Order: sequence, then structure tokens, then C-alpha cells
Amino acid sequence: GGAPRPLGRTAAVAALAGSVAISSADSPSVTMVRPDGREVRHVLPITTRAPSRSEYDEAIQALALMAPAALRQSLVDQLTQVPMPERLPAITALFVDTEGLLWVQASPPGAPALDFLIVDQAGAIVARCRVPRGITVFEIGRDYVLGSLIDASDEVRLVMFGLRRG
Repeated sequence: GGAPRPLGRTAAVAALAGSVAISSADSPSVTMVRPDGREVRHVLPITTRAPSRSEYDEAIQALALMAPAALRQSLVDQLTQVPMPERLPAITALFVDTEGLLWVQASPPGAPALDFLIVDQAGAIVARCRVPRGITVFEIGRDYVLGSLIDASDEVRLVMFGLRRG
């Protein structure tokens, strides 16, 4: 029905200074739309592959965490019936840091770590980053990634990881 599909492919959008970035729902590409309406498409070096059963189960658990605790098992039972997709989504989220760089999340929901390609407005990859925990990202600053995670006690915890830029 109306719930998101586990490991479903959807487009993401992020506003950069002077343009808007839109990810493709079914390929490893990002389109930058300039204020004059001109579009520039950048294909990123992200390899797609079939999901593992554990990745699918983790994605189901990540979706279930959005529901109230009393409804989670019912949601897990329903989502387990949804067929596993043939491929992982290439891009699962887009973020913009305080330096104006686009962070392209290339790891699936529920992954134990988050992998990012950091891209400038010209589409060049300027860095790669791995956040060692699967968090919900709130903000990316010059020297930190701020987010939350749900701990074993079902409590939301604020977390921050430091960044070093060259």
C-alpha cells in the first residue's frame, strides 16, 4: 500500500547555493539544475548490485523504527512479505554541508555504516567519507556529522562524528 518499499528506489533532492541537486531513482546520477533552468547531469562511480538478505532485513527494521513501538512487529511482518528488489538503490539520500558540497549517500537504509561521495557543483568527487554507524543524518558541518540513532533501549540518541578536511 502506502508504505515505502524496503530498499525501494526514490529520487532525493538537495538545495545548493545557486542550484538544486536531484538524484535519479534508478541510476547513479545526479542532475544539477541551475537558476537559469539549465541542467547538468553527473554520473557517479557507484556500482549497483543485488541486495543481500541481511541488507533487506536491516532495511525492513529501519523502516519499522519509524512506526510507534507497539506497531513495529506488525509492520515488520507486512514488509517481510514485499519481494526483495533486484538491485540496491545507487543513491539513497542527498545532503549539503556548510561548505556548499553535496554529500551523496551510497549505502542502503539500515546499513551498519554510511558511505558518502562528496561532490562539488561541477560534479567532481572531492572526497569520500564513511560514518561508522548507521545514523539518521541531521546536519553536516565543516568538521562534524550530526545525527541520531535508536539504541537497544528504544531511546533516540544524538550523535556527532568529527571530520578532518584536507
